[in-house]
Amino acid sequence: MTNDGLRVEDNPRRDDIALLDERLDEFNAAAGGVDDGRSLAVFVRDAGGAIVACSYC
Repeated sequence: MTNDGLRVEDNPRRDDIALLDERLDEFNAAAGGVDDGRSLAVFVRDAGGAIVACSYC
């Protein structure tokens, strides 16, 4: 078995992330029958309004 097609990246391109999101949404919609999902993001900001932590789903 080879891992020629497997690559771990710590700084993926935004276009690649967008494509992955699209394909996951398509799969989930087909598997679950629901296609009106929305993204959710949580931000923690400091007193000046700068983001100091976040999570995106």
